[in-house]
Amino acid sequence: MYERAECAVIGTGQYGTAVVTQQFSVRGIRVRIVADIDAKKAQNAYLAAGLPEKEIAYAADEKAAAALLKTGKYVYTDDANAVFAAHPDVLCDCTGNPEASARIALAALDRGVNLVAVGKEADSAVGAILRKKFAEKGLVYTAADGDQHGLLIQLVKWARASGLTVIAAGKSRDGELVWNEAAHTVRLWDFTADVTGREEVLRPLAGNAAKGLAARKAALAPLPSAGGYDYCELAIAANGTGLSPACPELVQAPLRISEIASVYCKREHGGILERGGIIDMVQCLRREDDFGMGGGVYVVVRAENGYSQSILADKGPSNADHSACLLFRPYHLCGVETPNTLIRAARGLDGTDGLIFGLECEMPPYRQAWDVVRTAKRDIAAGEIFAGDHGDMFDTLILPARTRGPLAPVPAHMLTGNAAAKTIRKGELITYEHVTPPDDSLLWALREEQEKDCDRT
Repeated sequence: MYERAECAVIGTGQYGTAVVTQQFSVRGIRVRIVADIDAKKAQNAYLAAGLPEKEIAYAADEKAAAALLKTGKYVYTDDANAVFAAHPDVLCDCTGNPEASARIALAALDRGVNLVAVGKEADSAVGAILRKKFAEKGLVYTAADGDQHGLLIQLVKWARASGLTVIAAGKSRDGELVWNEAAHTVRLWDFTADVTGREEVLRPLAGNAAKGLAARKAALAPLPSAGGYDYCELAIAANGTGLSPACPELVQAPLRISEIASVYCKREHGGILERGGIIDMVQCLRREDDFGMGGGVYVVVRAENGYSQSILADKGPSNADHSACLLFRPYHLCGVETPNTLIRAARGLDGTDGLIFGLECEMPPYRQAWDVVRTAKRDIAAGEIFAGDHGDMFDTLILPARTRGPLAPVPAHMLTGNAAAKTIRKGELITYEHVTPPDDSLLWALREEQEKDCDRT
């Protein structure tokens, strides 16, 4: 019987707060200390869990936190290093700040603490070197249940461990394309596209999949495309599975669940793919009363023998000749699921091994084969500070990883918070010559070390 895992959480937004609150519903985990740069947010995470204020106390530093923990208090702090006073088995980084995540990872490494990286921004740029460093110390650095990339890596591992060939894999966008046939509209969040006279392209695809898909995408063009965070998750999943993007901008196919296997299969079987082993993102198209993808993850697979393939085709959506079948997980529950990963990581297990525990699965080592990169969505003035994934500054691509050089693209989340060295015109790929390098950045230093130390090919 395992003892309860001691966990610390840094970053108490929606995700981190869910981890904190779930500790009282999940056996095997305890979160006695949480940190956030806004101490009030950290306190509110415990209040949301139903703890009375008299059981919660603020600590300004590690020494104060250690004293309070001895009294049995649940401790909140705005000092990230104070969380080590709890001697955690595992640290959950939910900051979403790439530079902060790099510092947290190295602090955890120095203290001998396993790390669950919910803050995926740093992971997308320096995940290979961090995994290597943690493994060399016998520690775990892992993605999480609840995050789409962690769930997708897990699903791909399970499919391969089950003897299936992965033709395509990916995630669905959180926002779904909801078709109101009576109103002649398709809604995505608060955005609406008028599809009057173009409804035919929204009906089930028939005939040439590529042609039908292009017409459907044209009809839905007024709706916003995927965000940088979507690309970030898929790049990590690609680096963790050996799958590769179909194209730098991703296909982002707007599809019904029943159409996914028919589109994400090879051309000779009626689909759009020239090759197998690709990773992409679908936008779930449905009516108001239809079942959706729920921001879940999927694989399109085939079995290597006819009998097993017939079983697959009988159990779920498949393409016309039943050579490709869809398997999917129709949800990702953010921090509600993450305690499962924290418990596994505390026991020295990779968080993405949950579905294949005890099974044999050959997976390539995690490599920085792919980078998330940016192009300018508008003109960016010299001296302007680069934003993160949200806002109107960037469009995003996934490209093969390159070593640093003036004309090499900068990994997207290494831009965050730094300044443009020169004017960047709309549509330009943002390269190192466009960026003023930071004076003291652990994230940039880790990337340099990774490029010297890790195999990217």
